[in-house]
Amino acid sequence: TAMEIAVGGRMAHIVVDDEHVASTCIELLKSANAGRATFVPLNKIVKCPRSLNLPKEKGVIDFAINLIDFDDEYLNAFYYAVGETLVVEDRSVANKLIGKYRMVTLSGDLFEKSGSITGGAIRKTGLKFSQNSILADFDRTLPLVQHDTVLLCGVPSNIHGISFGLI
Repeated sequence: TAMEIAVGGRMAHIVVDDEHVASTCIELLKSANAGRATFVPLNKIVKCPRSLNLPKEKGVIDFAINLIDFDDEYLNAFYYAVGETLVVEDRSVANKLIGKYRMVTLSGDLFEKSGSITGGAIRKTGLKFSQNSILADFDRTLPLVQHDTVLLCGVPSNIHGISFGLI
């Protein structure tokens, strides 16, 4: 729950090699009147800092990025998704650090660095980290999309499927 809240709407963003692939995909969406999507070009996104200074406050678990299992080549994509979000035990810990960090509690309350707090009941809809059946469907569909991209554009598709998993 905490990790899904930390990532938020960026869970649906599509990681691609570069801005050219993103542009090609956007043109395909436009030409097919197939809606909109957000693409994350690996060559243009902000790089993850070499180190993050974890506060020593009791109840601070770790930076969210350190709690996600992923291939190293996607480090910057995951940094894009969660940034420097801290995972903390509960609201009392977050209240001590509010305004200094973006934080998410284990129960899913989100404390933005700006001072805003989001919480309440969580709906059981949307993308989740552990949806192995959806990821399996995506992995089966990805080669077909890549093949269709070659047929339509004459260029290989560089769309990446990323499997999310927690350590």
